[in-house]
Amino acid sequence: MAWVFSKKVKDVVDEEAAYTYEDERGASEPQSSVSIQQKEEAPAPMSAPIRREVENSVISKTCVVRGNINIAEEDLVILGCVEGDIVGQGDITLSGTVEGNVSCRNFTLVCGELRGNLSCVGNAAIYAEGHLLGDIKRAENVELSGILEGNLYVQGLTSLMSSANLNGNLTTARLKIEDGALLSGKVIAAEPEPEPEPEPEPVYEAPVQEAVEPKEEPAAKPATEPEPAVSALNKASASLLAVNASASVQ
Repeated sequence: MAWVFSKKVKDVVDEEAAYTYEDERGASEPQSSVSIQQKEEAPAPMSAPIRREVENSVISKTCVVRGNINIAEEDLVILGCVEGDIVGQGDITLSGTVEGNVSCRNFTLVCGELRGNLSCVGNAAIYAEGHLLGDIKRAENVELSGILEGNLYVQGLTSLMSSANLNGNLTTARLKIEDGALLSGKVIAAEPEPEPEPEPEPVYEAPVQEAVEPKEEPAAKPATEPEPAVSALNKASASLLAVNASASVQ
């Protein structure tokens, strides 16, 4: 059985200040239902009410949920006990007990215990009074001040505060350890994930024009060569002999 939380809990905080004043008759009357009288001090000005609206889902201290929980983009605050896996797209703050795996955006273990594996897209923080029995499968950054019995796989920075107690192997890209932190396990340096390369801009090729072969023109006829001068001279001498021969016959 899966529990789907969609209820929005609105916490409206009104802070009002009032002061006393004296009217023309010298009587002291409160400005609002709550009056604050101070001796030998100037009256404080009226402040506008401050309203803070928080939208999230809450599991109270006296509530016990048995079954898996699927929650949408809202944040979840756990003050009671959950026996099952929790899958959410928002932030989860735990101040109670969870027996199951947790998957969320950002995770904060203020106090209490998580017995299961944790996987978050963002950051994870375990305070001094928090206890995690399981592995952190994935996290961007981890700040540990409490007790963690399991392995860590961190893509960014792991900070072990002075009250941290880690019993397991640690795989991280960067590590920060304060004086007093306890670490029992191996430390493996992991390379940070490379940033995605920008996609290359498309290259548009100009259309290729087909080469036009030139048409072959017919070869020009060779011009008639002039007769050599020797042949012309022979013809002239031959005609002269013919004339002489006809003259002698006469």
